[in-house]
Amino acid sequence: MKRKIFVIALVMAFLISGMNLAGIENGNIGKIGNEKRGMELSYTLDFSKPEITAKQYAEISMKQCNSFISIPGYPLLPELVKVFELPFNARDISVKVSVRGTTTSHIEKKVVAAPARLRLSDGKIVEGGEKSWVYKSHETFPSQWYDYHVGVGLNGHGERVIFVVVHIFPVRYVGGDNELIVAEKAKVSIEYRLRESNCPDEYKLLIIAPSEFASALQPLVEHKNEIGIPALLKTTDEIYASYSGRDEPEKIKYAIKDAIEQYGIKYILLVGGLKSKIYAKPRDNTNAGINGWYVPVRYSNWKYWEGDDPGFITDLYYADVYKYEDGKPVFDDWDSNGNGIFGEWKTSSRDQIDT
Repeated sequence: MKRKIFVIALVMAFLISGMNLAGIENGNIGKIGNEKRGMELSYTLDFSKPEITAKQYAEISMKQCNSFISIPGYPLLPELVKVFELPFNARDISVKVSVRGTTTSHIEKKVVAAPARLRLSDGKIVEGGEKSWVYKSHETFPSQWYDYHVGVGLNGHGERVIFVVVHIFPVRYVGGDNELIVAEKAKVSIEYRLRESNCPDEYKLLIIAPSEFASALQPLVEHKNEIGIPALLKTTDEIYASYSGRDEPEKIKYAIKDAIEQYGIKYILLVGGLKSKIYAKPRDNTNAGINGWYVPVRYSNWKYWEGDDPGFITDLYYADVYKYEDGKPVFDDWDSNGNGIFGEWKTSSRDQIDT
């Protein structure tokens, strides 16, 4: 009697932290130190005068900028996003941006506000309307010249690196005075130290599947080994018995992290799917689908600001292995606020996800 499997999902997760960011460019990188105890990277930027299109509102742009500060209802101002790559063994990263040649000028029209968000599920506009307190304030928006984020993932060559994403705001606005403050130059300085690295290269591919699929997958493992892609098969039962975690998806994610560090794994093949379209329950709790799946799935709890989006399945959870915290890459559990709800996003409580 043939056993029918209604859904088998083969997901190739390339262990990347989902870095979908504007402005990845080759910069004019200055001196890079060669001492392992202290490294420095610097980058200098020149900005032209902003272009102002005055209609009902003033629209501000700048040639060197590749994005905008687009917080709904806040002034829509240009920004430059620069992404720097550091070695995975970089530690204690510090980022500073200094600006020079600032000028202040009055403009006749208010700066146009960033548009509201349109929710795709029902077409409803969310967070619409100009934020009047920002336009009446005598404080500068944004409050500083730059911001940055440090993340971990794979670059375009499949190398695991640390990304330093720097957001520079060369145009700032004082709504109450209707003034622009503009920078002519900016210098980015990144300092870090390198830890001695040990890069294992025993396996490239990790296959994770339930025990009942093991024999069927063995020829695939042998084939990968024969063509020069060393492969390792681990069953979910083996993982559950060997790793601790708050639930089954977290145990699998710890196993992936261990495989990266012990064997140098670069690719993950998850072999599973929903056990039945008819009787299987796709979601056991707010965080996961477990009993109805051959390989458990993680659900995000990505709430819109009105809190009515139920979240969705995300294989990115298994790919987003690391985050940068306390000066080094650490396991990213997707529960940064520690309340037991994974991948949460809402006004009062949200998780910081390194994607």
